[in-house]
This record gives sequence, structure tokens and C-alpha cells, in this order.
Amino acid sequence: MFFDINLEISEFKKENTNSIMYRNVFQNTLQKYPNYKQIYADVSKTDQNVGISIITENSSSSYKLPPECSIYTAEALAIYKALQNITINKETSCNKYLILSDSLGSLTGINNLTNPSDISKLIHEETYELTFLWIPGHCGIDGNELANQEASKAASSTDIHILNFIWRNPGLNRKDETIINRLRIGHTFATYNYLMARKDPPICETRGVEFTVKHIIIDCSKYADSTSKHSIPYQFSEALQPDLQSNINIVNFLKETKLLKCIIRVQYRQSHDELMLLHTYKILQNNQKS
Repeated sequence: MFFDINLEISEFKKENTNSIMYRNVFQNTLQKYPNYKQIYADVSKTDQNVGISIITENSSSSYKLPPECSIYTAEALAIYKALQNITINKETSCNKYLILSDSLGSLTGINNLTNPSDISKLIHEETYELTFLWIPGHCGIDGNELANQEASKAASSTDIHILNFIWRNPGLNRKDETIINRLRIGHTFATYNYLMARKDPPICETRGVEFTVKHIIIDCSKYADSTSKHSIPYQFSEALQPDLQSNINIVNFLKETKLLKCIIRVQYRQSHDELMLLHTYKILQNNQKS
């Protein structure tokens, strides 16, 4: 399938661009997609819960997430739900879709072809033409404002059940569980922090290639002896399978090689703040088995 990620509006920095200018740039950008069905995805976080909302021309879907869910997790999940919306409600008269999100980190992550995220893998399974467009939040763009309002309602609503998407790892303590979950979706300090800093991807000093989760665990010759010692499989999907001993081996490998600091910040508090789209990971695992 064909998909594109348009980040050109992000070139206009917020400190130099007011809301009116952003809306004008947005309207000019939309002219490139005259026959695309627009789908807005946004997030709202309160002290109690997190809400996400998917808005189309004639429909609205909202979900509540647990309070420990981070904004990044929610934003990525919102994009995934937008993809689900297309798959479930696909129109025979439309095969072009425009997903609009103000999450620059999530959209940049989708564009990582070296170490594709679970969302990227799902995109490649579809047959429609799809474009992701970054838009500035809280600038008066109607679809984005409506999505944010609905997400805020979902977060505070007592009528919406909390979406249970977290894959628990029985037998691991909370910190080790967080480590394994971060590895599964590729959201680690080393492989994600550069996006927020708007820097180039980190490069492995030993091999001269991009520093990804797969490279850390499987490919880097610097740690070959340790991966062998801890019985780390050569296949990435097997290394992170939902098996207690495999998970323990990975954690011990990271501790021995002092790579934990590449996964989590040293001062990171042991919480579920960064548990990611693990329900997606489960779907992909099930698909591989079938």
C-alpha cells in the first residue's frame, strides 16, 4: 500500500507562528488532499484518566485510558484507533484517507522504516491510500478542537469504561515489566528521546548503524558474548516473546551490559507511565502464529 507522512507544517515554529497563521498554512496544505476523507485523532489527560477521540465528518468515537497512561502512549493509541476506524468503516466510494494528529513524536515514529513500530506494520497490511498530516494543537482548527473536546469528555466521563490495552507480564516486578514493554514497542530513552530533541538518530559506535532496540538486543557484535550467555534468541520476535524466562534473560542481559540506562532514565520512577500499545503487539504475535 501507499502511505505518506506530511510534517511540513511543523517547520513553522510555534514561537514564531500565531494561530491565524497556522490555520492559513493548514488550509493551504489541505488543498493537496481534495478527495481524502479526513480523520482527526486527539488526546486529553487529567489527573484521573486519559481520553482519546477519533472524529470524522459523520462519526465520533471516544475511549478512556487508565491514569498511568502517558500522553505519548495515548497519542499513538489514538492513531491506531483511527486506523481501526478506517478498516471497520471503510467506504467503497473512498480509498484515500487523511489522518490528522498534533503528535509529532508518534508520526515521526511511524516514519521509522529501519525499526518500524507496530503501527507501521499494521499500515503496510492495508490496501488503501493513506496520508498522515501533522497539525498544530489548540490553534482553532475545527476538527482538532472537536477531537480534543471529545477526548476531554471521555477522560472525565463516568459512563465510558476504561479501555484495557495493557499486556501484563506475570512474574516480573513493575520495573522489569516496564522495561520489557518498552522494548516491545521500541519506545526507549535511546531510541525515542532524539525525536523530542529534534536531533539525528543515535548511531552505534561499534557498527556505525542506527541504534535501535533490535540492534541492541540482537545485532550488535559488542554484546555478542552476553546475548549468548543469557540465551537471547537470534530472532527479534522470539527474544521478546511473552515467556517469563525469556523476559528474565533479557532483563539480566541489560543489567550485565549496563544498557538499562539506554532503556529508561536513571531517575525513572517505577510506574506504568510508558506502557505502550501492547494490545497491538499481541495482535501481531497472533497473526504470526496463524
